Amino acid sequence: LRAASPAGWPDPMPTPPSHRAGGAPTGNRAAVRRAVGRFLDEADRYYASAAIGITRLPFRCAWAIAAARHVYADIGRELRRRDDRAWDARVSTSTARKAGRLTQALAEALWARRVSRFTPLSPRLGLWQPPLPPR
Repeated sequence: LRAASPAGWPDPMPTPPSHRAGGAPTGNRAAVRRAVGRFLDEADRYYASAAIGITRLPFRCAWAIAAARHVYADIGRELRRRDDRAWDARVSTSTARKAGRLTQALAEALWARRVSRFTPLSPRLGLWQPPLPPR
């Protein structure tokens, strides 16, 4: 979490150096949960942005990104649901759930191809964007 924190965010997990390489120490799970919650909130904003962005991508790229955003959002929801127990076991989604998300993403990618000509891109306010090339 520390390495992935956006600039300006406070240290998400003020843990002793001896605990930084391993999992979340039992006594610090509340701090980890808060930090992960903040990352998941930020990820949700990017997932929503991707729903618009896929309208401008080639079909296979749009399908892959749509599927990934759903699978990773499912994992994030499961992390939230487990609360402080999220680090007791690996969090994943089932193969059946992934297949369902792949099918959902296929429909979204097909739809994106249809509406891409007519959908204006909304601004990505507050989200990271690559710097514009020099003129």
